[in-house]
Amino acid sequence: MLDLGGRTLSNHIALRLAGQSPGTRGQARPIDPNSKTIVKLALSPLQVERARARIGPQIIAREETIALGDSLLLTTLPATLHAGAAYYFRRWGSAADFIQGFQNGFGVSTSPELRTGVEYRAFTAFAVRGGLRCGGKQGLGTALGMGLQSGAFDLDLAANAWSGKGRALAIGMRVGL
Repeated sequence: MLDLGGRTLSNHIALRLAGQSPGTRGQARPIDPNSKTIVKLALSPLQVERARARIGPQIIAREETIALGDSLLLTTLPATLHAGAAYYFRRWGSAADFIQGFQNGFGVSTSPELRTGVEYRAFTAFAVRGGLRCGGKQGLGTALGMGLQSGAFDLDLAANAWSGKGRALAIGMRVGL
């Protein structure tokens, strides 16, 4: 194999083969050290169809400045880490989430929180759900709910209770157009 790395090729390549001939015009002839067969091949013009190149690390940078008016209100929210997984098998579903806040703030605590839940789909369009949470800012809590789905329409109902800190009722609806 010929290594052409770092070389420039012109658009014309010529190939020359040289060797000895045992005879000429079909007639046997003694081999003479001066007898030769020369074949020339020229290809022109040449065009690259494929090429490989080693490209080092690339840095793409873009900087943009936007002027902000005085009426703009910016709020920084506390950072949290959310990690979770879900598994569905036939009519059953289960999920678990881990939440870790990095500072205390509105709705966020540095105390880790674990949430788990299950769902049972009695029918394709109807689901019953239950969940448990512990840790975090709210402490121990439970949730029960149900959901209805029909084409582009979803309706979800849920009731939550936290250890002595309150109860909540949530209703969610989606209509796809």
